[in-house]
Amino acid sequence: MKKFLSILAILAAVVLMPSCQKELPDAIKNIDVSQGDKTPSSTSKEKYLRVSVESLSFTSPAGSMSFTVTSNTSWTIKSDHEWCTVSSTSGSNDATITVNVTENTSRSSRSATITISSNDAGSVKVSITQAAANSDLQLNKNNLSFTATGGSDSFTITANVNWTITSDQTWCTVSTSSGSKNGTITVNVSENNSIDSRSASITVKAGDMSQTIAVTQSGANPTLQLNMTSMAFDSSGGSESFSITSNTNWTAESNRSWCTLSSSSGSGDGKVIIIVSENTSTDSRTATITVKAGNVTQTITITQVGAAPVDQSTRMFTVNGVSFKMIRVDGGTFTMGATSEQGSDAADDEKPAHQVTLSSYYIGETEVTQELWQAVMGSNPSHFSGSQKPVEYVNLYDCQAFISRLNSLTGQRFRLPTEAEWEFAARGGNESRGYKYSGSNTLNNVAWYGTNSEDQTHNVATKSPNELGLYDMSGNVLEWCNDAYFGFGADIVCRGGSWENSARYCRVSSRDYHSEDVNHNDLGLRLAL
Repeated sequence: MKKFLSILAILAAVVLMPSCQKELPDAIKNIDVSQGDKTPSSTSKEKYLRVSVESLSFTSPAGSMSFTVTSNTSWTIKSDHEWCTVSSTSGSNDATITVNVTENTSRSSRSATITISSNDAGSVKVSITQAAANSDLQLNKNNLSFTATGGSDSFTITANVNWTITSDQTWCTVSTSSGSKNGTITVNVSENNSIDSRSASITVKAGDMSQTIAVTQSGANPTLQLNMTSMAFDSSGGSESFSITSNTNWTAESNRSWCTLSSSSGSGDGKVIIIVSENTSTDSRTATITVKAGNVTQTITITQVGAAPVDQSTRMFTVNGVSFKMIRVDGGTFTMGATSEQGSDAADDEKPAHQVTLSSYYIGETEVTQELWQAVMGSNPSHFSGSQKPVEYVNLYDCQAFISRLNSLTGQRFRLPTEAEWEFAARGGNESRGYKYSGSNTLNNVAWYGTNSEDQTHNVATKSPNELGLYDMSGNVLEWCNDAYFGFGADIVCRGGSWENSARYCRVSSRDYHSEDVNHNDLGLRLAL
């Protein structure tokens, strides 16, 4: 009211001014007489631009709303998002503007800004917001069933938002892992080779909504195949494998203890090793291996031939890695001493020749080597070094200690041969051809002796053997026997001659002797059993 009275006073003063006053002051001309928010008069020079609202809020569906522009000048209008449009892009003075928004299918709210601009009145803005869509997700199936052979099937998705699909099993896959709105999905299931049924779960998610489809697949019929129906082994036994092809668990067993398996059970395809022990019997034998998978059974027949009749002619022994052979001498009766082939070389102590009967026994194929002595005794007393040369420089006591330890290591009853056993073996036993020397009438063929030895021993078995396969019964080293040389006190018989002897002393009937405590570089031994 005070403001109104002041204006009246000013107007009265103006009326009373001299008539020469032509115009009103500018301050008076521009006075806005409107009250409150009333729009300025059209005669005012001030430009203005106003809107009826500062913001509009929409729900997720498409829709329209309006607001008014109040202005006394021209203006333009635009939106900063395509989903939000206006009914007019420009105008002047007052106008009503319609705002149109498209449907928001997203699970997120969104916003836009509408800007009304004037060159001489500035600009104003209206904020537009639109709520997020409510999720909608529907599947036309909630389960799928497949046979063991597998295959494909489909289901449809009805949704108003983006969605994702996952399967929790690798054998069950989907044609796509994501999409938007409605779609058709193909489910692919691989063949089930197992007899067990199986299941998978397909999960479809859209926003905070989730739905699942249960996928089931039946099991296959049990299958079982073996790559053989029979297998043969020789008497020594051994191992061989067979293959199993199956789609399920299986068991395998043998009905004989001499035929065992590396595995008694498994699943799916596999390999099983058959282990067959030595057949020491001369009879062949048979085993059956039975493999079962579900209600399917397959068998393999195992045969093993019997062992050949044991050759009693030789026996092999190994001590601390060193092997040696003993030759069987079948028992028989022979003439011992100065037989006719010995001629004038026969000495008096070889006479008279006489009949001797012996039981069967074994005698060393060769003289005891330095290698064997070392393996048993841990030392080597020999003068002429060489692992395959005969051990020498051993007296009777040394030989007895060696044999005692050898028996402990082997559990056998080795000994020195008797003089009669030695001569019978040297003559060739029951296979004798009546040679003067052991294995020949030509000494150089079978012996290392004074003429060819070069004053030393030589490796055993480098000359020809005699009729029984015995080496060096003539020459190389003299060999202790298990008999005393009668008429000469404690002397012990030695036979065979040595590397330093003449041919006369290498004959099969030649006799020699030494005191039991004598060590010499031409004195060794041969084993008997």
